[in-house]
Amino acid sequence: MSENIQFLKINMKVMKTILYVLLIVIGINIIIDLILGNTDIGNKGVSYANSLSVFLIIIAIVNPVYIFKRSIHLGATRKDYYLGALLSYIFYAAVFSVLNIFWLVVENHYLIEFMEYFNILIIFEWDRYGIVEMFTYQFFAYLLLMSLLNLLFSAYRSIIGIGIYIVLVAGIPVSLSIGSLRHKVAEGLTLLLFNPSLITVVLISSIGLILFFAAGWWFTKRREV
Repeated sequence: MSENIQFLKINMKVMKTILYVLLIVIGINIIIDLILGNTDIGNKGVSYANSLSVFLIIIAIVNPVYIFKRSIHLGATRKDYYLGALLSYIFYAAVFSVLNIFWLVVENHYLIEFMEYFNILIIFEWDRYGIVEMFTYQFFAYLLLMSLLNLLFSAYRSIIGIGIYIVLVAGIPVSLSIGSLRHKVAEGLTLLLFNPSLITVVLISSIGLILFFAAGWWFTKRREV
């Protein structure tokens, strides 16, 4: 337990620095958008909370690339590190799910006077549901994305991991260039992101993130520091 707490302290210290930088960037963006909105130069922008959510991508990369080595050097086991990483992913996914819901209310009631915003809750039509549903859709989407990134960056020094990269690099453009495959990819994304059945989304996402996290742990156990 003490090792997990130590990991979380390291994680929070690093992530706090990254978050401060993102907050400064978003703050500057807010000021610019308000000025442009008042002058009619710009009338649409990306939701600030959505922009800040790029933090979730960063943490899923920083954990396996940097925090892993630091934790092991400080005496933590790979199991301690990975458990701490999982807890941090769950925590941040929940925090940003709540943040985006709160900020959507702010945008719809206050900031809409200055500018219209692209918000993932509206784009994926999650805003048509209640707060619990909006939270759940986001939470599992964020966690699924972080589990995939965690897997990819946990495997970056492995021969098998390099093979995964090659398959992805080759497979993505091929799937998008072939009409039938492109249609299947679109169907898969629609099923995951635009599905009105919350239970289906939770089940599909849970299967995916469990597989990704399990694969990430497989690579983590075999990683050299």
